[in-house]
Amino acid sequence: MSTGAGGNPAGCPSDAPAATGLSECHIDTTAICNYPGETCGCRVAGAVNTWSCILCPAFEPVNGSSCTPATGNNNGGITCPYGDNFCACRSDNAWYCRCNGCP
Repeated sequence: MSTGAGGNPAGCPSDAPAATGLSECHIDTTAICNYPGETCGCRVAGAVNTWSCILCPAFEPVNGSSCTPATGNNNGGITCPYGDNFCACRSDNAWYCRCNGCP
């Protein structure tokens, strides 16, 4: 898993933000911030942007297996990286995994 502040886009906090859905953020809303065991994104929530985070399993989960979606009202596009693959926890509480750059 590619994690840590060094590989994150500019504007990502050095430590994972508090993912309560109330913690305001001010970075690009397409950016993904990876931390050990957690991935966060700054997403639009009403009139402000707030952090949404998901806990990432240590190993790539089985596609369709159970998960807990990111916190916050708008959690789209938050994914856990696994080498050349990524997994997203969908709103139906199931992992969706695929390779980056696949057709």
